Amino acid sequence: MKYYEHRNQTTEAGTLQEQDAKDALADFLFEYASRLGDHPLIIPTCDENALLLAKHRLRLSRVSRIWSTPYDHLSDIIKKDALYRIAIDHGIPVLPSLSGQDYEGVEMWTAQYSGPYLLKPTYHQANTSHLGTKNKVIATREDLLHYVKHHGVKSLVIQLFRWGGDGEIYDAYGLCNSHGQVVTIASHRRIRQCAPNLGATSYGEIPAQIPEGEDALFGITSKLLSVLTFHGIFGIEWLRDRETGQLYLIDFNARPFLSIGHLVDCGLDLPWLAYRDLMGDDLVDVDLKPRLKHRYWVDLLRDVQGFRAKAPNRPIAWDWASSLLKVSSHAYWSWRDPGPALMRLGAAARGGMGAIGKAFGKVGTADGL
Repeated sequence: MKYYEHRNQTTEAGTLQEQDAKDALADFLFEYASRLGDHPLIIPTCDENALLLAKHRLRLSRVSRIWSTPYDHLSDIIKKDALYRIAIDHGIPVLPSLSGQDYEGVEMWTAQYSGPYLLKPTYHQANTSHLGTKNKVIATREDLLHYVKHHGVKSLVIQLFRWGGDGEIYDAYGLCNSHGQVVTIASHRRIRQCAPNLGATSYGEIPAQIPEGEDALFGITSKLLSVLTFHGIFGIEWLRDRETGQLYLIDFNARPFLSIGHLVDCGLDLPWLAYRDLMGDDLVDVDLKPRLKHRYWVDLLRDVQGFRAKAPNRPIAWDWASSLLKVSSHAYWSWRDPGPALMRLGAAARGGMGAIGKAFGKVGTADGL
């Protein structure tokens, strides 16, 4: 069940405050599920809506089927500052980080840890408009203190930057049942990202070819999940230190993730398993560590944008083009359902025409036209 119908309604209303709009969405879901009958499934597709469903879980579960993680517990999982504290308490490696501090607190912390630093939101869709991007690298202590003085650190985590980036970010994907037990788990490697080294994946592989083997990733992921008691689809992000091979916890996506369709292409259909779980199946027939078909996948438009960016470790043109020949799973495109790809191409074309228009506008201004 999707949220798009209600999104249009709240936009037309135009007078609701942010929290009122969220509560109105919960009201809409309750009424809509009641009209549909037979307890339809509701699965969130972003952190904000996952928290919304958990907040209204008791009410919504009367008319629908939703995941059972309590709100306070889910909030600690989704928000990076709380997640990192839990991980540290249980001996799970996390890079040094700071949140919820004023200028003086940041000043004291940076005296202990020299840059570079990584700034990122506490969770996806947190209010960090001043950041201007999903993640931001700041090179020096002086630059970071200048940033904090002028913008503050509300809804942000400051983390010591450890070089990893493209090729060294690994994801553990899977599903936990209502008892918090891992039903199935798989691996993914982010080979290229847009923006390079920091953004969303544009070229990846499933399963991941990890130097230390998949068991290292699955072992540390299982240790984390054993103390969280989470219910639902998960995508847990880890950074591998290039020098030591150590895996560091980066993020926990408590919902379906960008590359879930590519996982289906490789042989693991998490949405279908989540449906069966919410319908009451015990899933005893599902392999914990399924043997998947190895595939490379690409979001071509995003990958082109990443290639054009001037990143230090950007591949040469021949290597980049050769890598595309290995691809057997494509973001948005499917012969059975070409609509999403056409929409994506249309948006890219509009963006390209807008950029061309701006460029000509600048030329015209410079020429006095």
